[in-house]
Amino acid sequence: MAIQNFSPLQLNGTLSVGVNDAGHDVVFYGNTANKRVLWDTSVDHLKLYDNTKLVFGTGVAEADFDGSIYWDQTDLVIDSESDLQLLSDVNVTGHITASGDISASGNIIGTDITVADDLFIKDSIYTVGADDPSIKLSSNFKVELGDVDGAGNETILTVDNANFKISTSHQ
Repeated sequence: MAIQNFSPLQLNGTLSVGVNDAGHDVVFYGNTANKRVLWDTSVDHLKLYDNTKLVFGTGVAEADFDGSIYWDQTDLVIDSESDLQLLSDVNVTGHITASGDISASGNIIGTDITVADDLFIKDSIYTVGADDPSIKLSSNFKVELGDVDGAGNETILTVDNANFKISTSHQ
């Protein structure tokens, strides 16, 4: 059945497409070429075509969205006006690149952690594994160890290119 109506169509009630276990494809088109959403019954999934955003919030204009998710033909983009919260474990195969700060309230565990610029660790213990008992840092770094001798002294390890220095400040 095809319905062609060039004025607004109002449906008062439930719209069902097909019946349970015998559905039909549904396509929603946008005003821009190739902007569409497809419910594909052959694979039972909702497909948003490239650069078609799934948006959240009550704002109408794009600047007013609270968040959006879309594929820009290169990356999956998750854009949020506030923190992004992942409430379960996140397993990453590959690399994580950050242009801002990375914070953790728990342990950071890894077999190969590389720091290119600044690393700040506060009130943390880094335990290395028996297979590779080392911490690898770039050529310029400074590690400040708190009261390691119990006498209120702070130990500082500094590497500046090829120079390695251990110093102690007395409290």
